[in-house]
Amino acid sequence: MKLLELQVREITPKITHLIFPTQYLMNASLARFSEYAEGKELQGKLFDWEDFQDWEAARSEDYSRQVRGHNLTSDDFTPFLEGRFYPLRRKEKTVLEIVAQKQAPFSAIATYGKGKNHLKHEIAHALFFLDQDYQEKARTIVEGIDSKKIKKHLARQGYKENNFIDEIQASLIEEEGLNCLQKEAGIDPKKYLPASERLKELFQYHAPQNWHDVEKGKIEIFPLPVYVSQRGLKRYQQSSLAGYSQEGK
Repeated sequence: MKLLELQVREITPKITHLIFPTQYLMNASLARFSEYAEGKELQGKLFDWEDFQDWEAARSEDYSRQVRGHNLTSDDFTPFLEGRFYPLRRKEKTVLEIVAQKQAPFSAIATYGKGKNHLKHEIAHALFFLDQDYQEKARTIVEGIDSKKIKKHLARQGYKENNFIDEIQASLIEEEGLNCLQKEAGIDPKKYLPASERLKELFQYHAPQNWHDVEKGKIEIFPLPVYVSQRGLKRYQQSSLAGYSQEGK
């Protein structure tokens, strides 16, 4: 058995940052929470891990490699904390142990590796949920641009219409998001640069101090058990969720 560490950083009392050692472990731990929160097929539904695997098997892309970060709200955890999702997997129990004592409303964001990958994007989601002033101003900026192509792209990716504004503002706020729109959807990012600059200024004003410094703030360590040999760990980390379906039982 190999124990890997999940780092939990409290950015603010309302924003918790989960830093997973690998992209696979992040997605294996948070897949059901995120798909319940905003999945095209599974949003708002009660489903077990087998249901998730059936959905994953029909996709053309590997979930464990595609998703680069997560943003979850206190509302998203409620049915899991209430016992409506059963059985829970070990990794899910670890996540719920972390958030169970937090006072709603709160946001839990997740990245992997050194923790900085995709972090600004996820912080922007947290602000959109927690900060009414930020949300209203970001919404005004996004509604002032021609976003039809971006919305079509998001729909193809599986986002629902009620998540479009939030996802657009979080994507335009960082260079990586603009580059992804060009690479994945053939959208010219230049036309969105003015809106991007306004969103960056808005973010800078509202973002928590030292949000980008993953080594500062209160940090706790939670163990993530991985039941494979040290020799097999690399293969485990690179495998799809479906490939290790028995691990979570």
